[in-house]
Amino acid sequence: MTYKRKEISFFPIYKEMADSLLKTSNEQIGEIIRNAIKYAFYEGKGSEESDDVLIEILCGQINNDIERHKESYAEKCEQKRLERHYGIYKQETVKKGETPMSFEEWKDGMKIGEDEQKEKEDKKSGNNSENDETATFKEKQNRVLQMLNG
Repeated sequence: MTYKRKEISFFPIYKEMADSLLKTSNEQIGEIIRNAIKYAFYEGKGSEESDDVLIEILCGQINNDIERHKESYAEKCEQKRLERHYGIYKQETVKKGETPMSFEEWKDGMKIGEDEQKEKEDKKSGNNSENDETATFKEKQNRVLQMLNG
């Protein structure tokens, strides 16, 4: 699954990296931190090359840590978003006196975008080979999408 990148408000410096950074001079650490700030908050801009190999290596490691952090943050944000939407769906479904789907079923149903498009194409072409169980599931999915979008 591809996640939309979220802006981060900080970047990590792990203990292993801190140990290496403490072995550098004040000038070197200043250049490394400046490059990390530019990379983290200005989309990689300004991650300049240096004549100092140590600075190049440490900047590369920090940039990799920043990328991992951004990906992890985006995944957590997506999971929280899904959990919030599922909570709304579950609450609305129970209010109607219906039994809500499990989170996993519902989450799989949220991937309906592609399926919904295919369903519309099938209706246009007259191919409707769904059984009652699948139709009921799709009806629930459509209600969920309507609740979230409406």
